[in-house]
Amino acid sequence: MEWVSIGYLSSSHGIKGMAKVKHTGDSWNQLQFPRSIRFIKEDKTLDLLILSASVKPDYTLISCENATQPEFWDDWKGASLNVRVEDLDEIQNNHGEYFFYQLEGLQVLDEDFKSTDFDITRVLESPAHPILECSCAGKTIMIPFVNEWVGDIDLENKTIIVKGWENWLAL
Repeated sequence: MEWVSIGYLSSSHGIKGMAKVKHTGDSWNQLQFPRSIRFIKEDKTLDLLILSASVKPDYTLISCENATQPEFWDDWKGASLNVRVEDLDEIQNNHGEYFFYQLEGLQVLDEDFKSTDFDITRVLESPAHPILECSCAGKTIMIPFVNEWVGDIDLENKTIIVKGWENWLAL
């Protein structure tokens, strides 16, 4: 995976060509600008240089090189904004954090470090908190990605601890 999504273009903003981005995670707070970014929508891609970003609680405002009119963004509404994996790895190394794409494929262990035979297939965004989609032999369960249910994450050994595992199997 060379590019990772960190948000979605929701609209233009103002008369000077800024754009409003619905961000995912808090990586926007840690990225330095100017920075190259890739917009992906259906089968189209657009590489731009973000000159600045102003992070708000629910969105980020960006200004990009060569995008000085609000109409520029009309064809790109809904596009995902993507940065290179190396850029996110740099943030992780500097801040001891991880990103959702790194959780995919982790083996789910119970609190006694025993395998549940489930793996994380993807992480879903929801208004309240992210949700881990875990699958095994055609069975899928969803686990809230909150401290009450998720314990240690070990990216090196590709494992994640789920607390009270038996409760999720009973559902």
